[in-house]
Amino acid sequence: MGRLRVRSSFRVALLFAVCVGATCLALLVAAGSGRTETGASPAPPPAAPARTYGAPPGLLPAARHIEDLFKQKAYTEAVAYCQKGHESAKDDETRAFYLRYTGETYLAAQSERCLDYFRQVVDRFPQTEQVSWAKFDIASTYYYKAKYFGNVKQNAAIFMPMLQQLLKDYPKHEMAAGGLYVLGWGHENLSNEKAALAQYQKAVDLYPNYPWADLSSKRVYELHQKSGRWDDAIAAARRYIELFPYRGPAEAQMAIGRCYRAKGDLPSALPEFEKVMSQYPGSSEQCIEALFQKGQCQRILGQTAAARSTFEALIKSYPNDYRVPLAKQQLRMIGAQ
Repeated sequence: MGRLRVRSSFRVALLFAVCVGATCLALLVAAGSGRTETGASPAPPPAAPARTYGAPPGLLPAARHIEDLFKQKAYTEAVAYCQKGHESAKDDETRAFYLRYTGETYLAAQSERCLDYFRQVVDRFPQTEQVSWAKFDIASTYYYKAKYFGNVKQNAAIFMPMLQQLLKDYPKHEMAAGGLYVLGWGHENLSNEKAALAQYQKAVDLYPNYPWADLSSKRVYELHQKSGRWDDAIAAARRYIELFPYRGPAEAQMAIGRCYRAKGDLPSALPEFEKVMSQYPGSSEQCIEALFQKGQCQRILGQTAAARSTFEALIKSYPNDYRVPLAKQQLRMIGAQ
């Protein structure tokens, strides 16, 4: 079997593996909890497609066990478990399942041996449901290499055409939105913002309930904001909050306020910053920034007393925050007026 090579830098990259393999179960639990940053439970999102993550009927407990081994970083044990399952399997679907999950384990452990197992699934078990998953896994492996270890152009030349074909072959696949997100990432990192936005937007429009649609939606408003398309960014951020109230809405709400301020509409920016504090009090970083931005808007608008009160509240409530010196500077500016 050989010794697995594990590097801490790859732990960040495990996020995508979470969606394409057994580790996706953890993401599903987090997304399905329905908790917002306020601690309140919002209305549940529209019904999502049934999510199996490639596990044949009866094998979801096995996938959960592999997930537990991943959490423990017990990669050698996970490989042994998958190999035992493969050897005792009585049908090709189960054999292919354990073979693919062996590849998933090597992927999580940052070994390129994962590609050998994914390709074996494709070559040896072409009639099984595991083939589509293995193909997405192969593409995601090259996406990893591009995102975390460089050679973006070289690796994108492999995973982008693969994903384009996969989305044609499997338009209803559970990883369809993830595939579009990765295509968007590829275009974005090849300096083609227009094509990137098209892929991200397509993921949101076609697959709003699929894994990774929320990340695509976030990139839509972030790219509009980055390019100074304030109205487009505001609309996209509002849609993000509407579609994903359980996925960091405070950050999107903060973006709305920033966009109004950037376009010079301070009266409209003020209530948006206030919404951050009133609707998402559990998001402390965003709330502190919203409080600071609110005070700045009030000062610029000539609402001197209100601005002074806002900055004093920030200093009193968050005395150790890095914005305290900035708030004090704002108070000195108010005193000089």
